[in-house]
Amino acid sequence: MPYLATLTLDYTGQQPNEYTRLLNALCQCGWDYVETSALVFEGEDLDGVRLALEVLARSVESPGMLSSLNVQVVFMGAPRQPPAARNHNRALPNLLRHALPSAQ
Repeated sequence: MPYLATLTLDYTGQQPNEYTRLLNALCQCGWDYVETSALVFEGEDLDGVRLALEVLARSVESPGMLSSLNVQVVFMGAPRQPPAARNHNRALPNLLRHALPSAQ
């Protein structure tokens, strides 16, 4: 069962050493550091996600005042068509004809 997860976190008045320690601990759980405040995880099970949540539960307040935390986990099943795909086979060109809100 493949899973894809994203984690973003941000602090106000952070302590840089504690923040980098937390980021490195999350990477040691199997997450990949992709951007200043974002990490991603891809795995066949949820072990890396569970471990990261445990790390966050124990140390999320260490780097300073948490201003944002977002964790999303998605099960990646077999690719499939979106709802009513046959009814909306021209959805892209139809929507691209709409005027941009800034042009009105």
